[in-house]
Amino acid sequence: MISSILILDYNQKEESKRLLESIKANALFKKKVYFLANGNSEDYAYEYYKDGLIDVLISNKENNGCGFGTMQLFKSCDTKYAFYIQCDQFLQSPITEEHVSGFVKAIEENEQFCYIDLAGDQGHGVYSERGHFISVDFYNSIEKYGGGPGPFHHLEWTEYTMQQYLKNNDLDFLSAKPAPIGNAGKWAVRQNPDGSEWKHRTDTKELWMITPPTEKYVYPKFTEEEWEEVLSSKQWEDGKIPSSEIEHSFTCWK
Repeated sequence: MISSILILDYNQKEESKRLLESIKANALFKKKVYFLANGNSEDYAYEYYKDGLIDVLISNKENNGCGFGTMQLFKSCDTKYAFYIQCDQFLQSPITEEHVSGFVKAIEENEQFCYIDLAGDQGHGVYSERGHFISVDFYNSIEKYGGGPGPFHHLEWTEYTMQQYLKNNDLDFLSAKPAPIGNAGKWAVRQNPDGSEWKHRTDTKELWMITPPTEKYVYPKFTEEEWEEVLSSKQWEDGKIPSSEIEHSFTCWK
């Protein structure tokens, strides 16, 4: 049986390369690697494709966000099961044909379990889009609204929709231990509907402006005063933490 590996990327060149190389080294099963370059400003994904790290390359001219992008990947793949791995993760230990057969058996022999968490339960007991193995038909059967990090942040997030569906239908998941997927998510890059672009550290919450905004949005989490300053000056001090994020700042990454 062939399983898909689905990867969504928005301008995370180095993280994507690390993930793809880890898949080549540690995904020891029949697979088809799908990579969605979601409105990237550089064409590095094509180089990875030519290097044989990607089997199916999908390239969007514009960024449709994490929610719609994830839905697009699942609707594009043609296998029964898929690994969904975000581009700032990586395979830190081998996954073999035997492992995959065990994942399938666990899902198909127990109606309560609908997916296998592979990233150390980053949702803390609820569904998380971070590294997991799931039935493609099951995922596609659930109506979603396309929200998530990016230009459609304001819509209901696909991750939340999945959480509610599992809760309402008394469904659960299993976690692979030790987790074969590790986290390299030091940075996040997001684009808003007005075309503004931002980069932040996921731990310290330090923020950089890449492209200035023309209107307010739900991200970044600015106060009214900060939005007024940013919109008038078209500037944000490199690495400055928005005041509402200071209490959530911590240091994880070197």
